[in-house]
Amino acid sequence: MSMTKVTSGIIDTLDASKITGTMPAIDGSALTGIEGGGKLLQVVSTSDFATNQSCNTSTGNWTYLVNTSSQEVNLSITPSSTSSKIIATLSTQTLWSWATGSESNRRSFLLIAAKIGSGSYSNLQCRQMVTQATSSQNIYNYFDDRTISTVYSPNTTEAVTFRIGACTEAPNWMVNWTPGYGCNTNLVLQEIGA
Repeated sequence: MSMTKVTSGIIDTLDASKITGTMPAIDGSALTGIEGGGKLLQVVSTSDFATNQSCNTSTGNWTYLVNTSSQEVNLSITPSSTSSKIIATLSTQTLWSWATGSESNRRSFLLIAAKIGSGSYSNLQCRQMVTQATSSQNIYNYFDDRTISTVYSPNTTEAVTFRIGACTEAPNWMVNWTPGYGCNTNLVLQEIGA
């Protein structure tokens, strides 16, 4: 069999049929300039939320969402390292309604809060959901599909527990509004390695 000597560091083409035998294992330990981290280490989630939950009608006084057993939803994740970050994401549907002439430009809010171990909750992310003027209809219904997310660096390997709050300036605003066609609320926690 004739052999061709490679005289430069460039091989333009190589027919795959000419490669036989076992290829050596690739060792990346000597590679430089490649950023580490960013690995998804674990995911926990819940969709056990009671439907059509009415919210506190005083801004800043939070109603914390409950599950189908009427217990406050507390979802926990235990970081594997103190350098990990936690991404918390809530997806929900809301219904906001009022009688014409009684309300105008009312706001509603969703909140993600967390605590470390047995400590106190800290508010991590608050989002205004709705601002809407009075409708010319007799009753105004505003259906809204919302997702809010936050990145948290708890600097611990203790359990971190999250809960969801809601409040409104309107007389009637419901979270996890489910009109019967499969809508639901999801809270997802992801641990990201540093």
